[in-house]
Amino acid sequence: MQQTTLGCDWCAAGKNGLRPYAVSTLALTNGKRTAKTPTLDLCARHIRQLTKQFRPMKKVRGPYKITKQERTRRATKHDPMWKEREEKVLAALKGKEGGLKGPELTKAAKLTKHYIYKVTTRLLEAGKVKRVGANGERRGFVLA
Repeated sequence: MQQTTLGCDWCAAGKNGLRPYAVSTLALTNGKRTAKTPTLDLCARHIRQLTKQFRPMKKVRGPYKITKQERTRRATKHDPMWKEREEKVLAALKGKEGGLKGPELTKAAKLTKHYIYKVTTRLLEAGKVKRVGANGERRGFVLA
């Protein structure tokens, strides 16, 4: 008795002229199936390969831990930039007894608000600068 099996359309014929049997038949359509819709008979291996192409990629980004080596590399890379900006802010505050508030400090140091905020935070932590001004009003910075 001879039996007919459906072979994979993607695989090439093996030594004995046989191809792996097809596990499923896929209709190659955009959602509107007609009588003339072409089909693709695939084996299990090629079904996995084809569906892998339509699966969304995993996001590689996300929270990750920074190693000590990476932290030191970043610090050595950016230290000169921070030192230069700290010097600009300290030079702008030098000789100002009452201190400088935000807008005046940005003009005097010739830095953006973002860098003024970052640099003054670093200088506050280092103890080189103090905040001055009463609560409820804009507070400025003065040399410590």
